[in-house]
Amino acid sequence: MTPENGFRFELEGGVGTVVLSRPSRLNALTFETYHELRAFLDLSLIHI
Repeated sequence: MTPENGFRFELEGGVGTVVLSRPSRLNALTFETYHELRAFLDLSLIHI
């Protein structure tokens, strides 16, 4: 299940993967998406 923001972070064997699942936005990479992704990664990396 992907969180409400559409990003999911998985860590397996020392490799991190970010999954983008935003079908309502057609998974478009806009400037807004980049900013949201940066904030998501900042929060995700804190918890590793």
